Amino acid sequence: MALTKLESFEFVWEAELAKSLLESEGIQAFVFDGEHIRINWALSHALGGVRVMVNLVDFPEAQKTLQNWRNGYYKNQPEYHVQESEKRDEGFLNENYKDITLCQACGSSNLKPIYNSIKTLLFFLIVGPAPGKTVGKKCLECSHKEYFK
Repeated sequence: MALTKLESFEFVWEAELAKSLLESEGIQAFVFDGEHIRINWALSHALGGVRVMVNLVDFPEAQKTLQNWRNGYYKNQPEYHVQESEKRDEGFLNENYKDITLCQACGSSNLKPIYNSIKTLLFFLIVGPAPGKTVGKKCLECSHKEYFK
């Protein structure tokens, strides 16, 4: 397996994003020098940036994938929506969770989450800042509140 440099990036996150994109397209990719640059960012230019390496045989397809990404090809792709039956099969839903996307009173989709304030406060005091547990949703149009079962 001969590796070749596909591209160099200034930041580690850019290289990791490119690697993830390539791997989602079935191209095996590797990030080189990422840890050095995380520790001492000033070395980025001296080391030639964070390198994304691919197999030599995958190089043309990897170049095409990155070029398509830069041209916005992936922005217009339809999002994959998980069907309810798949959610149950995969364990996404349990019997106590109800997916609320529209207000039951007025039909608006302008909803905000309702958090359990006591549990959120206790969690914040013990662990630190983090989002609390969502117990329901409130409509911003008609102020109707609906709680999960």
